[in-house]
Amino acid sequence: MRKMQDIATKRLAENVDMTGVVVTVSDYRAVLTGTVNSEATKAKAEQMVKGVRGVKSVDNQLVASS
Repeated sequence: MRKMQDIATKRLAENVDMTGVVVTVSDYRAVLTGTVNSEATKAKAEQMVKGVRGVKSVDNQLVASS
């Protein structure tokens, strides 16, 4: 699980709009928390994490501050 979390965190860190996103992975389920600047960024973060091998589902709890 730790490797999936590290990969997801690295992918998000490469995008300046997602510096406020925290990823936690447990039982192949990723939970996104934090604040982003728009609904589009929120959706993009979810798609990026869904693309990590081994992640089965994403619980997107991000708040868009737009």
